Amino acid sequence: MIPTDQILVGQRLDAQSAKRFARSMTRLVESGSRECIIDLSMTEAVDSSGFGSLIAAVRKIGDIGGVVAIVCSNTTVRRLFEVAGLTRFVPVVSRIEDARLLLSASARAALAS
Repeated sequence: MIPTDQILVGQRLDAQSAKRFARSMTRLVESGSRECIIDLSMTEAVDSSGFGSLIAAVRKIGDIGGVVAIVCSNTTVRRLFEVAGLTRFVPVVSRIEDARLLLSASARAALAS
């Protein structure tokens, strides 16, 4: 099974934390990782800078043929993702276990093809 990397985001994904998040994603991609769980389970607010960094991170992983799942249990933040269309191209789930199952299924499908 391919190992899955996880990035944990704190209470806010905003202009201040977005830079840290982007650096973490760059390190993850440079390390060769192709599967990532972005854990927003503790995140209560996302501003435009944070949302932009999240979109960039998802694209960065996608550009190298990787897959991403986002864990977010906050209904307000999830609603933002739905309205902005993020949920159309990346799965957003409520539990870390669901994200692991999705990525595991994705890895099995890639191996089968």
